[in-house]
Amino acid sequence: MKQFVILLAFFASVVGCGAPPPTVLPTPRAQNENALRERIHRYFTRRANRQEFSGVVLVARQGGIILKNAYGFADTQNKTPNTIETRFQLASVGKTITATAIMQLAARGQLELQAPISNYLSDIPPAWENITVAHLLSHTSGIPDYFSFDEFENEMNLTPEGVIAIAKKYPLDFDAGSEFEYSNTNFVLLGKIIENVSGKSYAQFLRENIFDPLQMDATGREENSAPLAVGYVAYAQPARTFPITDALGDGDLLSTVDDMFKFDRALYDEKFLTRELREKMFAPVGGNNYALGWETAGWNGKRVVSHSGGINGFATELMRFPDDDAVIVILSNLESFDAVQAAWEVAEMVFP
Repeated sequence: MKQFVILLAFFASVVGCGAPPPTVLPTPRAQNENALRERIHRYFTRRANRQEFSGVVLVARQGGIILKNAYGFADTQNKTPNTIETRFQLASVGKTITATAIMQLAARGQLELQAPISNYLSDIPPAWENITVAHLLSHTSGIPDYFSFDEFENEMNLTPEGVIAIAKKYPLDFDAGSEFEYSNTNFVLLGKIIENVSGKSYAQFLRENIFDPLQMDATGREENSAPLAVGYVAYAQPARTFPITDALGDGDLLSTVDDMFKFDRALYDEKFLTRELREKMFAPVGGNNYALGWETAGWNGKRVVSHSGGINGFATELMRFPDDDAVIVILSNLESFDAVQAAWEVAEMVFP
């Protein structure tokens, strides 16, 4: 009996204390995402080491962030590195936010997309009478791009009112709705429409209806205390950058990759914007690869809605795969960097 008790105690000690905890193996998906993360990281590290890229990148799929990392310098002279919190000029990626604000006003019945802009803007020239809000959003208005104006050639601080006043003097490039021609002037006018319809400044409307509800605290037109990237033409060659508050609606916003990811997530939320209006915003107009404030494409059987941005010192890209719930955000403070091509190369990694 005594021997039995000793054996029983020994067996209990082996089973209860001596066995190591089972090893938890990573799932195949976790292994794949780790490999994907490393592959994307190597790509941008290589480009940064060659002084071809400086900026911050975020890649996510099905709501989970695969990679979020900073590369290069926010300020090469002072050797200040880019961080996740660094703010960049969005350039024309900001058009997606302006377009979303217009769709919010449409959802509330405060404007109609097919209504003439004369309903919302005063003192328009006769040539603009057939131009609708949708024409502005889809770059089919015929109003020329203010970057082509002689008055803008050597001027860095045209006001929105100045842009519109000058645009009224130029003839249309074509009849409204008959052709596509990318024009920043369209989105300056949309910014003014937001102000006239809402009774609030463009910045205030975005803050109250998009940025604050989505907790996009680093996004806006204000140059606050958050770290701000210096814009470069090429590595260590400072660009002559535009004052951030001089434009209106066409690309005068600062943001971070985290905030742009919050914006991406909101575009799946029915409470933020209904599916009907989202799909209308993403639907190409005519035979063009441009919808209402968004570039569109079909790629490897997938639908892509995106927008690129390029302005003195900065190159940006927001590329979304809405049917696959994937997004690529690239914010670079090197004007020479091809953010669009880089996003397509990352997409090939995400969807091999």
